[in-house]
Order: sequence, then structure tokens, then C-alpha cells
Amino acid sequence: MHYNPFKKGPFVMYLVALTIGPTFFTTSIYICLARIIVVFGEPLSRFKLRTYTIAFITSDVISLIPQVISGAIASGAGTRHKKQTSIDIVVAGLAFQFVSLVLCMLLCADFARAVAKVPRS
Repeated sequence: MHYNPFKKGPFVMYLVALTIGPTFFTTSIYICLARIIVVFGEPLSRFKLRTYTIAFITSDVISLIPQVISGAIASGAGTRHKKQTSIDIVVAGLAFQFVSLVLCMLLCADFARAVAKVPRS
């Protein structure tokens, strides 16, 4: 890429890594939420610990699949229509991931509120 910054192969690899990478960061956020719930007490959370983990990891996998498919389509896209289809698919995957992350943030805030209400001894 140093000698020819406009080569398609390295650009597609960069694009795929850029879109898929945040999925693994959000997974670590979901795992941290589960560990925090263990520390402060599962009875304070709205759902069981296992429910949080399964739901959010599943949502990450669901959001990752369209992003991978989009990368595959983009790498072989020769027409403008295929390129646009690839963009639409990746946007759908990222939107689903965003909604999942916002839901996790709301549940984190709810858990923090429940922890704050517990009287300290």
C-alpha cells in the first residue's frame, strides 16, 4: 500500500477491519457488565446474568454477520449496484450493533441506579 495507496485489496482489508473491529470491543463491554453484576449482586439487575451474556453476545454475532457479508460483496463488487448493496448491508449491521450498544448502556444505567439505591452499611 506504500507504493500504490489506491490498490483495491489493501483498501478492502482496511475497510473490513475497520467495520468488524468494534464488534469485539462491544463484546468486552458486555462481558464487563456481567462481571460488574456479579460483584454488586445479581438480585439488583433486571435480568439474570446469563440472560445478559447470551442476549448481547448473540446480538454481536448477528451484527457481525452482515458486516462480513458486506465485506465479501464489496471485495468482488464490479458494478455500482453491488457496491451500493454492500454499503446498505454494512449500514444495517452497524445500525443493529448501535441499537444493541444503546440498549446495553440503558441497562447499565438502570443497574447503576439500583446499586445506588442500596443503603450502605
